[in-house]
Amino acid sequence: MRRLADKHGIVEYYAGLLIKGGVNLLYQSTYQSANILVSKQQSRLAKRILEESWSMRAPADAAGREGAEAEAERTRDGAVV
Repeated sequence: MRRLADKHGIVEYYAGLLIKGGVNLLYQSTYQSANILVSKQQSRLAKRILEESWSMRAPADAAGREGAEAEAERTRDGAVV
């Protein structure tokens, strides 16, 4: 598994998880951000897939998991995960 600290390919990693889980997505990139958008109808499925992937990560990645969980909490009611 690719280490998530490697910023190259992080969108590919998360998008791959979602696609394998059957989630349709749209990737949007700007100069300041990279976003994976999912429909509101699939947002709970996407959140579950991402949470399961975080629980399988190595303890060394725990700090990143906390940040990702906080972001998921902020966007749980919207269409963006």
